[in-house]
This record gives sequence, structure tokens and C-alpha cells, in this order.
Amino acid sequence: MGFMGKGSGVAKLPFDQKCPCLKNDKLRAQISLEVLHYGDEGTEIFQMQIGAVEEQTIQNALNNFRSGQPKPTPKNDLHATRKETVQGGTVVLYDYKRDCPGDCVPDGADPAAYAVPVVHLVGVSHSASTSVVVKVDGDLPPDLAKAAVEEVFANLKKAAFDK
Repeated sequence: MGFMGKGSGVAKLPFDQKCPCLKNDKLRAQISLEVLHYGDEGTEIFQMQIGAVEEQTIQNALNNFRSGQPKPTPKNDLHATRKETVQGGTVVLYDYKRDCPGDCVPDGADPAAYAVPVVHLVGVSHSASTSVVVKVDGDLPPDLAKAAVEEVFANLKKAAFDK
């Protein structure tokens, strides 16, 4: 059947984000990776099944996000769960804003200008013999989360796992 390799990792990363309430100008987010690699005859089976596996991963993320996201309010600016195609793969995400974690909104100022973006994202991609699932959760704008995932996908495409 061939060999199979499986790996995963989690990292907490600081992302640049200007918020006058934060002392360090960094917002926290967590990124996790799940990698699955097949070799020899396993590659053929992988190629036949990967489409269905990725679609199931996306559907599970859609269902989990829809059941776990906060209710929309004028204050949180919730963007509904959505599926998007990005460079190198597919992502499912939702995002919203939460109150700034400090009491620094000046009197008369718009509190929305001091809100912190929050994103929850799951992305999937694959090469000829390897798949990756990337999850990003934390205090950062959705465009920054998508850019981080696109970078992971680009590195997957560059990797020469067969050598």
C-alpha cells in the first residue's frame, strides 16, 4: 500500500495590529497545521480520495462555525460564515469585531474605531501526494489570516516531498 506520514503543529503568533489600547501593538493568534503525506502506491489512493476528504473538511468547518459564531449585532459587525477560494486552496471563515481590551475609547469617539478584529478560519490544500489543513484563530483581520494561509499553501506547492 505504500507509506504514510502524518504530522501536526501549533504555534501562537503575534501579528502587527495598531490598537491604541494595547501596549505592544501585537494581536495574538494561533495557527495550526495538519499534514498528511502518502508515498508509493498510497499516492494513487490519496489522489482518488483527496477531493472528497477536503470537501468533508470544509463542510465540517462550515457546520462548526455556523453553530459556534456569535449572534450578529450592530456592535460586533459579524461577517457570516463563508467559503472562499484563495491562492493555492480553499478556506472557510467568519470574522467579527469585539470591544477593545482596554478602557481607552475617548469620550465622544466612535467605539467601532477601537474594536479588535477576530477571525476563525480553516483552509485546505494539497499537492500530488500531500495534504494540509490550516486553522487560524485569533485577534487579527481576515485578510491577514488569509495571507498567512496562502503562504503555507505556497510553501506546500514548493516542497519536493518525493525526493
